[in-house]
Amino acid sequence: MTGNPDKSLTIDTHHHIYPPRYVTANLRRIVEDSFALPPLEAMACGLPVITSVNNGGSQIITEGVDGFVLSDPRDTIALSMLLRRLYQDRDLCALIGENSARTAQGYTWERNARETWGVLMAAMAKKGQPAASRENI
Repeated sequence: MTGNPDKSLTIDTHHHIYPPRYVTANLRRIVEDSFALPPLEAMACGLPVITSVNNGGSQIITEGVDGFVLSDPRDTIALSMLLRRLYQDRDLCALIGENSARTAQGYTWERNARETWGVLMAAMAKKGQPAASRENI
């Protein structure tokens, strides 16, 4: 959904990119994903995110602080209530969006590489193999 300057809602079926002041929400139905990037990308843009527990990315969201997590992704009533709440309470929408942008800033490609490297090194150590240094790779 995108909010027009006159505050009416339109459905964005073609995933157009609008200037940030026009965007109210980016709707994508993701029923299950180990770590869907679209919610994190939306958070990085300062948009409030509603996802479900089936999205691995939901683990970075603090409920009601920087987004919302549905316990059932098929619960259309809960989803519509959250959408209505965000649409009607522009201050809440802005606050959640600001908080989500701050949260997303902590999830960089560098952090991902560092944490993945740590997991790989721990797995090698567990198997009894010497851990490789960054210089050897």
